Amino acid sequence: ASIWERAFVFRNVELDGPLLRAVIRKDGSVNLADLALPEEEEEDDSLPKVWLQHFALADGTVQFADYARATPLERQLTPVHFKLDDFRTTPEGGAFGLTAKTQRAELLEWRGQFSLAPQVASKGDFAITALDVPDTLELAGVALPFLLPQGKMDLRGTYDVALGDTLKLDAHLPQMQLTGLSLRANGVEQDYVTVPTVVISDTRVAMPANTVSLGTVAASGIKADVWTMPDGTLNVDRLFASAPAETAPSALPQVTDISPPAGDAAAAPTPDATPGSPAPAAVEAPWTVKIGNVELLEAAVTYEDRALQPAARFELAPLEVRISDASLDLSQPLPVKFDTTINGKAKLNGQGKVIPEPFAAEFDIDLAQFPLTELQPYINGTADLTIRKGTVGAKGRFALAPAGSGKPEMSFAGDATLAGFNSIDNALEQDFVNFERVELARIKYAMAPDSLSIDRVRVVKPFARVIVSSDAVLNVSAVLDPAGTAAAVAEAKAARAAQAQDATRKKSRAERRAEEKAEAAAAEARKRAAAQPPPELKETGMPIRVREVIVSNGTMD
Repeated sequence: ASIWERAFVFRNVELDGPLLRAVIRKDGSVNLADLALPEEEEEDDSLPKVWLQHFALADGTVQFADYARATPLERQLTPVHFKLDDFRTTPEGGAFGLTAKTQRAELLEWRGQFSLAPQVASKGDFAITALDVPDTLELAGVALPFLLPQGKMDLRGTYDVALGDTLKLDAHLPQMQLTGLSLRANGVEQDYVTVPTVVISDTRVAMPANTVSLGTVAASGIKADVWTMPDGTLNVDRLFASAPAETAPSALPQVTDISPPAGDAAAAPTPDATPGSPAPAAVEAPWTVKIGNVELLEAAVTYEDRALQPAARFELAPLEVRISDASLDLSQPLPVKFDTTINGKAKLNGQGKVIPEPFAAEFDIDLAQFPLTELQPYINGTADLTIRKGTVGAKGRFALAPAGSGKPEMSFAGDATLAGFNSIDNALEQDFVNFERVELARIKYAMAPDSLSIDRVRVVKPFARVIVSSDAVLNVSAVLDPAGTAAAVAEAKAARAAQAQDATRKKSRAERRAEEKAEAAAAEARKRAAAQPPPELKETGMPIRVREVIVSNGTMD
């Protein structure tokens, strides 16, 4: 003790190689609680005056074990180094520095000022290097419906915190960087999504305002492999199929509205304000999270429709997506822009808005030079033709709406153009239908309910080869409906064979009379039908309207 300082003074305190082991037992109790002294009534709970001029802890070890989990968890930090200089229990506090390393080579560096009076407070800066993301989620008890087998995180920031009647916190993280992330479904060995780099810039957290703001979230080089499963579902659906049985409460802030409904404010009960009664607890502000921009840079998404043989394959690369003004309020529209190349040839870009919940989207899109040959797998098995060349382009507004919204679940309004189309009849290996250009103006397509209208169809230099075979079969029918045509040909051949067989057999008088009666009845039916007014035409299926069709410079062979 020092008479001059009126405090307990410690010039130098050093600890070398200490060990701390914290254990959560199966019953949820903590071993360190056993060290607590019995509660005693204290007359004066003010802090004694202490001046610790230098404290150093070197090569420490911290062990943690949680046996209350279904799967016990153990972790260790070593070495741990801690330094405290010129620390006082008076408002001056003191400076400190802490470094710790985990068994996975994660590094924590923390330094700043720390004080105990008039309230516990600290400010300073910190850095975490090579933080293992899957291990951190496991340690925090965060259960995900998919596997996150790998990923590292680096972050640096500053903070200012005070523990008074309310927790006050201001934290700023200029940059957080995640590297080497990957996602896969439970029970599979293949990664569905890989994320080389995610950079989160200018993150700020404030309490008691309870706000989180992120300047920009930029993900670079994402690769996603998507395909159709045998049951018709997508493989990525399995990423969110079901969460593990063990789940922990989420620590993420949620958007909630705790204010009374409009008009009920006056009816809301208020606590009685009696003299000497404690003030009612302040209502915490709801958490809000805002993200200035989300960017996907140099991404690549591959889709395979494996329900077809051979499979149809589409690759969107590079894919650039930009989203602005995002928040946890999923009912708010998100402005979105995107730009990509399909299979290295076609260009697709668009901008519009997306509403996450219930999901809806509306985009102005522009598609150019998409090769029609990429659609050949969808032609196989339904038509007996091969597309040799041709492109399609479209420009207009594409929209998706939730069921029951009163709007079509999918719609498109705009123009489309097909150019340089060439196809062959597989059976004859000759040109079937070709054209230089087909222009579809002012298309209005809707699904659920279904409808299609086209203001004008203009066909430039069309060519069609029409052949009637010896079986009286039109090649157009044979190409567009090969299965049905083959069945009709087989039926016709069987009928001709039966007729030929009947022709060689002498008919009885009764059979001839029956044929004569049948021919007379058919003639009478045709006569009555000719006298009837034409039947009223009624639409069935999808209503289709085409106002005008223009064909120029066409040929037919």
